[in-house]
Amino acid sequence: MRVPRRELLLSGATLLGGCSALGGDPTPTPTDGDDDGVPDRADDYPEDPRRAFKSSSSGGTFELPPGEFSAHQLQTDDATGGSYLSYEVSVVDDATVDVLVFERAAYDAYQSGARDVSVVDEYTRQNVSETALVERLDDRELLLTLDNTDQQTPATDDPIEVEFELAIAEPPRAPAETTTGK
Repeated sequence: MRVPRRELLLSGATLLGGCSALGGDPTPTPTDGDDDGVPDRADDYPEDPRRAFKSSSSGGTFELPPGEFSAHQLQTDDATGGSYLSYEVSVVDDATVDVLVFERAAYDAYQSGARDVSVVDEYTRQNVSETALVERLDDRELLLTLDNTDQQTPATDDPIEVEFELAIAEPPRAPAETTTGK
């Protein structure tokens, strides 16, 4: 038996109309565990209201010979209202390492062999086998080194194995302000 076209269209519309009511629950509001205005699914740091977006990172495990260091430039994004430096350092076995942060001029002297240059104290950790830090970065050019020289702590006699994670993170952005004309 042939179904007239009009009946077929009407029954299809009725079926589709019923289907759309099946998912009638409103869309759930995204979770924001740290209440920073960035939903957890988009937040690189869902439990830290200070940080939301990782802008750069590096890390891994490497060997640091006696008298050597590894350097990392700390880039900040002033447009976001300040960046955060975070690092975790762990030395395998019983050795220690210095995590030194320098301003550019001091780093240049240090890289050239000077061992009596100043460090930026709030970001520096000396003679550590394990350490972690999360601090807001100043608006200046800084360099971080993992140091096995005699800068602060005497160098080890043997190479040391270091596990290292470094990240620069941006804070949540303020919601865009809108103005309405009357």
